Order: sequence, then structure tokens, then C-alpha cells
Amino acid sequence: MNRQDVPNRDELLDEISVRSANIEDDRLRELVADVYLRLPSRVRRKAMKKISFWLLADVAFPEHVYIPVPPKATAVEATFVVIPGEFLKHSDRSLRTTIAHEVAHILLTKKGEAPGHGKGAEDELAADDLCESWGFGRAYSKQQIQRMQLSTRQPGRRCRGV
Repeated sequence: MNRQDVPNRDELLDEISVRSANIEDDRLRELVADVYLRLPSRVRRKAMKKISFWLLADVAFPEHVYIPVPPKATAVEATFVVIPGEFLKHSDRSLRTTIAHEVAHILLTKKGEAPGHGKGAEDELAADDLCESWGFGRAYSKQQIQRMQLSTRQPGRRCRGV
């Protein structure tokens, strides 16, 4: 691995700007940076190129925008990843896994398609497999995946992701 491909934490945090200022914004920004730092450099570059905005959204919070890409990206070509505010009650480790899982969804998406988030157990399983290969663990338990698979097989029911 080429040393110049590996940013240090401060350089990466500089690229993830925040358009609001509260403690939770900083926490999510640092967790996103932690995940990016642990990704293989080729994967990190691809993720930072594809993902335009990280949003922390909740009824209690206005949306907070994180921009881990060159500022040239326009909203028209943007890919948004939303982390529900209720996830903030989870541990940092669990949130890192969730963030890595969402990165996996984006990277598994074929050009011209919407990300696989919420499209069924197979997409969730593929994202979890990739997330785990990066060393983050799994966002879903085997039982949760099995429940998703069962619900997608029942007529008239469609599985929804986290």
C-alpha cells in the first residue's frame, strides 16, 4: 500500500465538513472518519467519490449534513446516506458497523440503479458480507436475515431494511 494513499485522521476529518455544530454531529463525523480510515485505500477512494452526503436525521434534530467528497458535487448527482437519530443511542462500535454497512450498499450498487438498501434480505446479506470482510462485523444477526427472507417470500409483503 502506498503511504500517500493513506490519509491521517486529521486530513480525513478536514474532508468531512459539518454544516451544523453540536456534539452528535462531531460524533458522527468522527465515526465516519474512523470507518473510512479502516477501509482499504481503493475502497475508501471509491466510497468518498460516490457518497456525497451523510445525514443525521431525527424528529428531534434538523438534518445535519456531512460532505466527504470534493465540494464540486451537486445535489443532482449526490448520494445521500441517512443515519436515523435513534441510532445515536448505540455504541460507537455498533455505529461504525452501521456506517460500514451503508458504505457497502453504495459500493454494491450498479451504475444507474438505486442503492440496495431496503430491497430485501439478499441485498442486506451482501452488504453485511462486504462489511464483515472489511473487519467491521455484521449489522444484522442470522435471525434478522432469516426473518427478512421469510417476509419477502410471503405474498403481498415486502421487506424493509434498517
